Amino acid sequence: MTTPTKIRQVLKQNHGVLRLMPIFVPRRFSAPRRRLRLHPDDYFALGTARGAIKERWFSSVITCMNGPLAPSIPRRYRIASSALTPTFIGDGPLASTEVEREIAAMAQSWSATGRLPSQEGETGGRTVGYDYGFLLLGMDRIRHPQAGALARRTLDLLDPTGAWVEYYADGQPQGTRCRPWESAINCLAILEHLRGGRKRQ
Repeated sequence: MTTPTKIRQVLKQNHGVLRLMPIFVPRRFSAPRRRLRLHPDDYFALGTARGAIKERWFSSVITCMNGPLAPSIPRRYRIASSALTPTFIGDGPLASTEVEREIAAMAQSWSATGRLPSQEGETGGRTVGYDYGFLLLGMDRIRHPQAGALARRTLDLLDPTGAWVEYYADGQPQGTRCRPWESAINCLAILEHLRGGRKRQ
């Protein structure tokens, strides 16, 4: 029996539900919590150097610390949301000059291309819905002359319900519609822009 046939058979037996077995791996990312219902002695079952036990996620960019039997391949990702988050929360691990350098580079790229790819090197023009708001807050922070153009572009992305969606591909809505998180960040950015922006220290 082929794999697609097996999957269809399982879906039919379970009325459309495909049950996946959870996989847990050590990661040096975030503190362990009680959601997995692990005993506290098991939070660092493989040692603190490898990190706390976490769920493995599809498409995660956080390296699993699998030890010498499965060495990790070092990769560097530049993700707009991560680089721009300090402009939203007013704090972060980067120095103010580093944050402003990131903002200036993304603003220049957006001004030149009209695109805001959420990950460096993407060619499909896919953008996370709140990246527009994050960048607008950043552009206002550094007093970028194209902030008004980005504010108008952000408003142009509103869907018929007056909200923003999860993703945009070349400016077209994709993924989950009417997302409160994306809408809240973009609304805040628009309101701050209309108030004249703010320069956060």
